[in-house]
Amino acid sequence: MRLGLGLRAIVGLCLTMCLIGFSQATTARPMMDVATFLATHARLSHSKSEMNVGGADFYAGALLRSIGEGGSKAVRANDLARRQGHPLFCPPAGSKGFGLNIEELHAFFDTIPVEQRGMTMDDAMLRFAEHKFPCVITP
Repeated sequence: MRLGLGLRAIVGLCLTMCLIGFSQATTARPMMDVATFLATHARLSHSKSEMNVGGADFYAGALLRSIGEGGSKAVRANDLARRQGHPLFCPPAGSKGFGLNIEELHAFFDTIPVEQRGMTMDDAMLRFAEHKFPCVITP
C-alpha cells in the first residue's frame, strides 16, 4: 500500500513539473514577422468559411497581439527619442494610438520588399508610424 502511494506521488510530481515546464515554454512566444503577419491576415480574410471559429479566433488574437506589442514598443521608442529632441514620428496633438485600420496596415506591409519581410512587427510598426505620422521640420 505504501509503495502505491509513493508511486502516485512521484507520477503527480512529474506531471506537475511537466505542466509547469509546458506553460513556461508556451508563454515565451516568438515575435511575429511581417511575412507571417501578411500570410495570416490573408488566410483570415480569404478563407473564413474554411477555418473553424476557434482557429480563426487564435489567428486573429495573434495578429492583434503582434500589432499591440509592436505599436506599444514604437510609442515607447518615440517617447524616448522625443525626450532627446529627435522624435521618430509625430502624431497629431491629442491623438491616442495610431488610429489604424488593419487593411491600411496590410497595404503598408505589402509595400515592404519581400526580402525585408523577415523584420519583426516591432520594427514594422515603427516604420508604419514613421510613414503615417512623419515629422515635418519647419525652418
